[in-house]
Amino acid sequence: IYWNAFNSVFKKFGMHIAKKEWLDRFPGTGTAYIVTTNFAEHSIKLKEGVGYWIDRWNAEYRKLVRNHGVRLVKGFSRFNSEINKSGIKKIIASGGHTVSIRFALKILRLEKQFDIVSSDDVKERKPSPTIFPSFTITQPTRGLGSVV
Repeated sequence: IYWNAFNSVFKKFGMHIAKKEWLDRFPGTGTAYIVTTNFAEHSIKLKEGVGYWIDRWNAEYRKLVRNHGVRLVKGFSRFNSEINKSGIKKIIASGGHTVSIRFALKILRLEKQFDIVSSDDVKERKPSPTIFPSFTITQPTRGLGSVV
């Protein structure tokens, strides 16, 4: 969905990020970086400023999530149920922004089940491991081994 939202925003300028390029260059780099890098590589000046284009991306991302939804991976519901029974605190650590993560969780009706540590909470983005020490705990779980 992130990739599609960027391509939708960039389409107006004849820009497109191929899937392989996206996977090789952009995961975890941040919306501002993706916007400024792609406009710069196509010699396009940002009259409106980066914030404007981040807002355009956010609007497109939300539209795609609303229209196409997000799906849970196979086995997640069972896993989540077991974690809930165990009483272990659940945390999502993501290179995304808290507002985007919360939006997707709300669509999935999981918004109250997780604390979030996002790129908004750390100084360095991926691939820096700084996001992990802020929440890492290890606890044994029934039949699931350890959850980190």
